[in-house]
Amino acid sequence: MVTGLLQLVLLANRPARLARSGFVLPTTVLLVLMVVLTATALTYRSFTRSDMAISQREQQVISNAATPAIDRAKAKIEFLFRTDNRFPSGVPASDILADLMLVTNTYAGYTNRVTRLPGANDPYTLPDETRVDINGDGVLDNAWSFNTDLNGDGAVAAQELVVYSILVDDQGPRLQTTTRLDGPVNQAKADALVTRTGPLATTEASASCAGALAEGGWQVVQQGNNSTLQKNFQVNAFVANLNDANRTFETLEFQQSRTAARANKWGAWFRYDLDISPGPEFNWNGAMHTDGNLFTISNGYRSHMISSHNSCLYGQESSEISLSEIDLNGDGVGTPGTVVGGQQEFQGQAVRGTLRFDNTTDGTNPRIHVWNGAGVAARVNLDLTNARDSVRTSAANNNARPSDIAMNPMLLFTRDIAQ
Repeated sequence: MVTGLLQLVLLANRPARLARSGFVLPTTVLLVLMVVLTATALTYRSFTRSDMAISQREQQVISNAATPAIDRAKAKIEFLFRTDNRFPSGVPASDILADLMLVTNTYAGYTNRVTRLPGANDPYTLPDETRVDINGDGVLDNAWSFNTDLNGDGAVAAQELVVYSILVDDQGPRLQTTTRLDGPVNQAKADALVTRTGPLATTEASASCAGALAEGGWQVVQQGNNSTLQKNFQVNAFVANLNDANRTFETLEFQQSRTAARANKWGAWFRYDLDISPGPEFNWNGAMHTDGNLFTISNGYRSHMISSHNSCLYGQESSEISLSEIDLNGDGVGTPGTVVGGQQEFQGQAVRGTLRFDNTTDGTNPRIHVWNGAGVAARVNLDLTNARDSVRTSAANNNARPSDIAMNPMLLFTRDIAQ
């Protein structure tokens, strides 16, 4: 009886044991697979992170190596503007700037458009540099290469190379066939060796100047200030570590804007007092400055803006009338009578009057056009009256004489003191 009961119990439990015996193997395989995948993922991530860290370090090393190339290019631009005695007195065109930096002795890239420097040396190629042809036209360009120690092992290897160029042209070479270079980046634009952008200015010219042409690559970038031009210099640096174990390349671009004076905006500049009291009709356009005081009556004098408000030349700076002010104590105002370090502060005055009559009553009030905003016509109905000038508060207080306000000519011419 007992034997029979045990057999019944064992037979009843057998299906459950058989079911459990089929669950162990898949679970074990799944766990092993998850462990293998996790270990593989961690190993691959460690490998990629290590490779990324090595590449980032290599790029940083190469980027640091490109910095001296930028410094060399900046030094050459400074030499061009400050030291090269062939630099023209006017505003040089882009082609002339490029030619000045080319080799001045017999070589394939010399254009013969600038005077040669004496001797056979190339002042724009440093002793450890070699000029290169970067656009493949068979002519050496304003580009140089030199070797440097990239990996810091103390040895300069041939495969550790730095190449940099200075681009100044704003348009491609004048060939018989026309190639549009202001479109997307392409090989033709790269081969033309032109700058990518114009001057990097914080201001821009007005919409009236949209059709103005660049003068030899120099552009007006500020409304109303047509006497100052700017030009962009572009420096490209390329560093290559040609080591077979880890080849890395890095490029840097540097933009520098230079300014040049196209013309003097000042139509009148006086070291002494400026007295305007003409007899016949006298119309004035443009800017004037005096290091002293301004005395004026009408008698035919009328001061206009430089041009129409619709003109590209129209601007507040182009038509300003400025007076001298000497601030010695740093409070922002030159106060007559204030002495600092034995020297007296000075502030120029605008006076409705003339030294010719030594009073402020003769003659009529001068008509001076006043700036009214960019693109807006000037105010033309304002006169400089006794109530509007800077030496009295009302027309009734008219006891000041121009000779009391004028600069001391003896101090000015003998000691160069404005007082």
